[in-house]
Amino acid sequence: MDSLDNYYHFIAEEGIPMSLMNPGSNEIAIIAKKSLIAIEMLKKISVPIVGGDIVTKDEKGELSYAFHDWGESYVYLNFYCNEEKGESKESYVNRSYEVAKKGILEAVKVARKLGKECYIVLVI
Repeated sequence: MDSLDNYYHFIAEEGIPMSLMNPGSNEIAIIAKKSLIAIEMLKKISVPIVGGDIVTKDEKGELSYAFHDWGESYVYLNFYCNEEKGESKESYVNRSYEVAKKGILEAVKVARKLGKECYIVLVI
């Protein structure tokens, strides 16, 4: 059975706690490839994705926001999706998946170009 608990279990098993970088954070960064699986899990239970932060590992192997490590010009890679006035919930939920996928794929392309790892923090 699909549930939000299954999603949280998946990202906890597959991810890296952001509390390592931001003490007190309950967010989890997951490698980009696994984030696409997480999106599909959320899609099955109609949970919208409000946004996402792009994270990488710095030269010490520690989590860092990608734009801190890759340069300020990459701050645009973080993505968000607000519900538009008058938009149906179903439309918003579906659009949020498309925005998330597009953002993740763009971040992966940049990471490959730079020879870096790419992790995603999904905000739901």
